[in-house]
Amino acid sequence: TETYMSSIGSNGTLEFTIGNITLDHKGNWISEQLNISFSQLGDNQKIIAELWQIKNNEVEFYNILWIRLNVTN
Repeated sequence: TETYMSSIGSNGTLEFTIGNITLDHKGNWISEQLNISFSQLGDNQKIIAELWQIKNNEVEFYNILWIRLNVTN
């Protein structure tokens, strides 16, 4: 298991710089290396984030994902 970002310090390295983006309602954002999709469900506006990449023509999902979100209306 590799750690790219963590909520606590680690000796891993951040290999991907994603930057700041703004998504519209039910919007998707796809980078060249990482893919993050957000969707809002119901009145509680839950956000589901999924992190994956295509590596050697295989889709590779990350089971544990730490992501910092700034959610505004």
